This record gives sequence, C-alpha cells and structure tokens, in this order.
Amino acid sequence: MTLVEATYSSGQVAKAIGVNEHTLQTWFKRGLVTGGKNAYLEKPSQMGTRRRFTFENVVEVAVANALVCLRVPAPVAFRAARQFAHVGDEHRLPGLPFPDGPTFLFSSGPRASVIRWCDDTYQMLAAIKRRLGTSEGFIALDVGPVFDRAVAGLGLHPQAVIDAAYSGFTGRPEDRNVH
Repeated sequence: MTLVEATYSSGQVAKAIGVNEHTLQTWFKRGLVTGGKNAYLEKPSQMGTRRRFTFENVVEVAVANALVCLRVPAPVAFRAARQFAHVGDEHRLPGLPFPDGPTFLFSSGPRASVIRWCDDTYQMLAAIKRRLGTSEGFIALDVGPVFDRAVAGLGLHPQAVIDAAYSGFTGRPEDRNVH
C-alpha cells in the first residue's frame, strides 16, 4: 500500500500528532480539516463507523497543530498547513519536505508559502516577502521536525518515506501525486 492509498483513524492521527481525539474532531467539525485534491476524509456512513484520514491530512493537521502551538489562530494555521500538505511544485511533493534541504512554511495573514532554506539570509528574506506580499512580518515554521514526529507517530521512518516518495520524481506535474 502506498501513502496515497493509506488511511488512518482519528485515534491514530491524534496519537501521531500529540493531540486528543476530541480536539481533532472539533477541528474537523469546524471545517478546518478540509483536505486537498487527493483527500479521502471518509465521513462515517453509519453508526459505528469511523472517519478516515489520508497521509496528507495527517501532515496537514500536524503542521496546523504546530502553528496553533505558536499561537496562530486555528483557521489561519489550517489555511497555511494546507499550503504545505496539499500543494506541491516542481521541487517538492505535497505533504513532504524538500528532499534536499530544510523546509520552512512561512505565513502572514491569509498567505502562506513553503520555501527551501538557503544560507543567504538576504535572499531568503526577499523571497519570503515577495511570496507573502508583506514587508512587515510573518510566522516561520521549520516543518522538518513536525513531519518527522508525525510520520514516526504513524510507525513509519521519516527518511524512508521521503526517499521512497522522491524516487523517480522528476518534477513533472504527473509525478507530483505518486507518493
């Protein structure tokens, strides 16, 4: 089974990211966990069945929780987390860090951007301000440790997940949702 096919129960997700199930269900009921293009988010169809979450949803909730812990309001945190969890580009798959360097999520108001860290501070700040459309301030989250904790909490090895997902990845649009 691939990460795209795997689904997880509310209990597994809550345990993996370190929140209680009630908090997770509250976020879901408030419409904060919305999923993305490949989202499964199976709703209970009858009494006794449980909601299921995709891998990308697990990452979305983990990143949002980390932002909430930084005092970012939950709606803003989830909006930013969706940018990381459900949107990729020619260099990064959705829900995964960059394969070749530290990955940061920057958020300012309604805008968020995922950027690979570089050592040139001036270049980094210019890229962040350009992408967020602000020169006043932003929140920065190193998503690597958040990803590692969530993936390990699911019983998976973070680096093995990254290596497997990026194996054969060329950056073409058809490669972006194969993990």
